Amino acid sequence: MLLIMAGLVIFLRRWGLATRDVLGYSLPRREFVGQLSIGFAAGFVLMVPLVLALFGLGIRMSETDFRP
Repeated sequence: MLLIMAGLVIFLRRWGLATRDVLGYSLPRREFVGQLSIGFAAGFVLMVPLVLALFGLGIRMSETDFRP
């Protein structure tokens, strides 16, 4: 994974794609935080039914009696 990350950095710099505009960080702070919040909320809404289904079907069990 480290090699892939290093290769990605080299690739982005070579093709001129490592700028703030291209990477999506050129928005004003207020708008960026708004977009980030929307993305977080959408991810949360998508994950809640999956987690509930895992616990509801007994695929995942919570350990209430934890013994070290």
